[in-house]
Amino acid sequence: MTAMAHHDHPVTRDVVEVRQKLADIAEVPLWSMGAEQATSTLEEILAVEAQLAELKTRTLTQVDALDVPKQSGATSTGNWLAVHTNLTRTSAFRTVRVAAGLERYDQVREAMAQGRVHAEQVEVIVRALDDLPEDLDPKWVEEAEEHLITEASRFDAVGLKKLGRRLLEVVDQDAADAHEAKHCWRKKNATRRRPCG
Repeated sequence: MTAMAHHDHPVTRDVVEVRQKLADIAEVPLWSMGAEQATSTLEEILAVEAQLAELKTRTLTQVDALDVPKQSGATSTGNWLAVHTNLTRTSAFRTVRVAAGLERYDQVREAMAQGRVHAEQVEVIVRALDDLPEDLDPKWVEEAEEHLITEASRFDAVGLKKLGRRLLEVVDQDAADAHEAKHCWRKKNATRRRPCG
């Protein structure tokens, strides 16, 4: 880990302080923590993990905007992240995909920054939103975002993925019907079979 000698930026200062506070409690025993407090503490930790993941992706976006990967000779931001941090390429490229998705979907980014959705859920939500038709009215995209964020309080990433497959029907049934008809027409012409339905 590189030591941060200068803490001019407030985010840098706060991150350094958070790390110090975590170091301070690293050896504190938990034997006196009751069941209710242990449960609520675990929930808080999961929310903090999500908040840190959002900050990580936002910082990665800034690193990319500053051309740090390119200047270091990396072929991509994902490759740079893997080499610079010793993450696996799979994990590094997943982080880059999440960062790009949060740039496109502000409601999802805000929910993650508040600790309401975690990285695994965000990856699925972004993919579902990206799969919506490109010509869909932006208001329906925003409604789809809101719907999946709300459902994230009840479903894990697997459940959200299933919901995401039928997302268009939830926000705009007419668009879903038109999209399905177009898809069936393409499939029929590609396979020369009878029309769908």
